[in-house]
Amino acid sequence: MVDTLFTWQGVNNALLRDRLISNRQERLAAEKAQKAAEEEATKLIDTLDEEERRIRKKALDDARAEADALLDGFDEEMKKLQNQVEELTRVNEVLQFENQGLKAKIDSSNAVPVLFMGDEFEFYQGEIKDILLAVLTEALKATAQKSRRADIIRDIIRNNDYQKLSMTKAEELKKLLKNYDGMSGRTRQALKDLGFEITEEGKHYKITYYGDGRYQTTYSKTPSDGRTGKNSAQQTINMVF
Repeated sequence: MVDTLFTWQGVNNALLRDRLISNRQERLAAEKAQKAAEEEATKLIDTLDEEERRIRKKALDDARAEADALLDGFDEEMKKLQNQVEELTRVNEVLQFENQGLKAKIDSSNAVPVLFMGDEFEFYQGEIKDILLAVLTEALKATAQKSRRADIIRDIIRNNDYQKLSMTKAEELKKLLKNYDGMSGRTRQALKDLGFEITEEGKHYKITYYGDGRYQTTYSKTPSDGRTGKNSAQQTINMVF
């Protein structure tokens, strides 16, 4: 029921289609310009003597070869974009069928959900449920164990397949930044794999979680002491996990 432009896949698909249309227009413009240039050059060659004609013809042939290579580049890019559009379309169709199956399963179930989704979108599959279960797990530690509240919390955790996704990501980040002494290629790639975007701002790197401006922090380019990495990791964990 959600419009495709409100989904990550839908936005990617729309952007790729725009790029594909733009590339086609650029290719047509390039072909038109090439044809006009060749016609003009042909007229010019006819007015020259034999030696000048030979030089001009070679220059024209070189220019034509360069133009053909440029057009081939357009073709290759358009083919790549078309393949990406087709793949995203296929993925969208698979997800639509999956959603239909899940909806049918929910509709046929007698179970009543305890909570309903709000307006936040998930950054990765299962994120929201996992964070809620993590919060309940922490709350359970501070709850009187022989109490109705504790029994309900344990029951919810037990019946919702708590996979500890956010906890696993937090541990990965701790290990990654334990001995942080600068943004190496390995560290940069590992942060990207965890969903962080990295940009440079003066003496710091700006770290943004899944491109959402609400979740930003900075890492020093030149850490001053051995605890910098641990502090940065904990600050980031508190913010996003």
